[in-house]
Amino acid sequence: MGAPRTVVLGRTDSIGDVMLTLPAAGVLKQLLPDVRIVFVGRRYTLPVLRQCRHVDLAVAREELCDAEGRPLPQRIRELQADAWVHVFPDKALAFAVKAAGVPSRIGTSHRWWH
Repeated sequence: MGAPRTVVLGRTDSIGDVMLTLPAAGVLKQLLPDVRIVFVGRRYTLPVLRQCRHVDLAVAREELCDAEGRPLPQRIRELQADAWVHVFPDKALAFAVKAAGVPSRIGTSHRWWH
């Protein structure tokens, strides 16, 4: 596998934690200048995410879910991710990303579902 074309950073918790994750987008852009960075966060974090020059697309986790709040693999496939970094362990999202067929999935070693 070559360099990923699209990397998703998933940080679906609080705004402070999202802010601490933004430098990772910058490092990825520095290492892979042509990579597309998608950041999945909570809806209320989108205005901040959209101001980051390293984030190409900011998506609300709520937009990836059905009426009951379950992540939908089809919507995840539409992001065309080659790699997904679960910065915050979100069990439902992790299962949906796997079901969507994202080839490279990175998560914490401290959660059995990763």
